[in-house]
Amino acid sequence: MRITPNGVPLLLAGEASDRAVLWFHGLGVDKETHVKELEQVAALGFLAVGVDAAGHGARRAPNLQQIIDAPQAETLRGMIDLVIQTAHDVSAVIDWLADEELCDRDCVSLAGISMGAYVVYKALVI
Repeated sequence: MRITPNGVPLLLAGEASDRAVLWFHGLGVDKETHVKELEQVAALGFLAVGVDAAGHGARRAPNLQQIIDAPQAETLRGMIDLVIQTAHDVSAVIDWLADEELCDRDCVSLAGISMGAYVVYKALVI
């Protein structure tokens, strides 16, 4: 199921549960890239939530390809900007999931691949 709370596009797999996993993708792809992984996590009894990072997927930035194709240092700077924006979305997504009674706000885990791992680390220190 695809939904967009607070302007953050989500892909939900599984049923409401006391436990949830927010899944963050890498640079240049989107939440649909990890449907298989979301389904595997949901099969373990979690609500699995794919999150479109800032500038990606349903909220793709018009300059995303330029960020990806830029020289390495510029790509890294552009990616870090998107990571910071996405990390700031995490608490709002968790609040929305809890408010909708889809999971317990205190039992949410974060997982990320590539750029998504940066999002996880940044979200932990905000």
